[in-house]
Amino acid sequence: MLAYRQGDYVAAQRFHELSVESAEAIGDRALTARALAGLGDVLVQTEPEAAMTRYQASLDLYQAENDVLSVARGLSRLGGVHNVRGEFEAAERYYQESLATFRRLGDRVGMANQLFSIGGTRLFAQKYLSARNYLSESLALRRELGDAIGIAWASVWVACADIRLRKYQAACGPLADGLKGCEEAGDLRGFSIALDITLGLFVAAGLSGAAIRMQSAAATFRRAGGFEGMVWLAQAATESASRARAELPPDEVEHQEMLGAAMTPKAALRFALEHIEAIAGTPPRPASQLTRRERQIAELVAEGLTNREIAARMHISERTADSHLQHAMGKLGFRSRAQVAAWHARNSRVKN
Repeated sequence: MLAYRQGDYVAAQRFHELSVESAEAIGDRALTARALAGLGDVLVQTEPEAAMTRYQASLDLYQAENDVLSVARGLSRLGGVHNVRGEFEAAERYYQESLATFRRLGDRVGMANQLFSIGGTRLFAQKYLSARNYLSESLALRRELGDAIGIAWASVWVACADIRLRKYQAACGPLADGLKGCEEAGDLRGFSIALDITLGLFVAAGLSGAAIRMQSAAATFRRAGGFEGMVWLAQAATESASRARAELPPDEVEHQEMLGAAMTPKAALRFALEHIEAIAGTPPRPASQLTRRERQIAELVAEGLTNREIAARMHISERTADSHLQHAMGKLGFRSRAQVAAWHARNSRVKN
């Protein structure tokens, strides 16, 4: 187990194989079942076929021992292998059987885990509405259990389903909760996944510069942590980021990437939350309230430029740029640049 947690999978596999041999030698079926399940856990990412064989052998032993709780866990493991292989229907069959068993046992932790797994599987299979229902039930259970990291992950996936359903404002609350939960728990992998989902929301809201910055920050955190993103989500994030890049000049794309790469997790969290709050609460106010110069300033704010960069772009002083921005914010009733950016993006979509 220690070798596995330290990432030494070769040593972990060897130790688990020895454990299986020892358990079989003394004829302890329960111990053999646990050892086989542990070996499957080591193999599942690199050798899913081999993992499937070990998991099935473990499940057979648990069933022979009438160990109902371990049977439920074994079914979930088999579902996980099918999920890794993209066999979503098969994965869900195992998850559903596992869920039914956990329900009979009254095991709320097991229920929450299986509801989450089914929701995730349906999300990957593009069954977004039913995915959200399962994920929401999992989230409710995790809140009852006080499972902080489980709440964070379930919140992120509920938000992902909302974004796919184009319920962008509904996604804001759970996405903010998920980002905060992952960052506070120090879960850098979960946080980077949440940022990938955030960039999808920002692209949908027309915040191209902010989206590119989020993608760059997420990639930086993954490199620092030495882990990869989720394949399905990484593909969706890349497609969203490509649309964002097409909206901006190359030098601005490079600028946003540089800003994202320099972010700490706390800085990325602050930036993301500010823009999410703006998307959630930006009222539809007409652009006619602003002067031509104020509208130009708002457009550049939406691109992610600072007052100094706006001043350079428009050939005015930084103080003048700030004055125009403050006047625009006052007329619109806003308190932050993020609100201005979200307002501009929304007005641009309506105009187009």
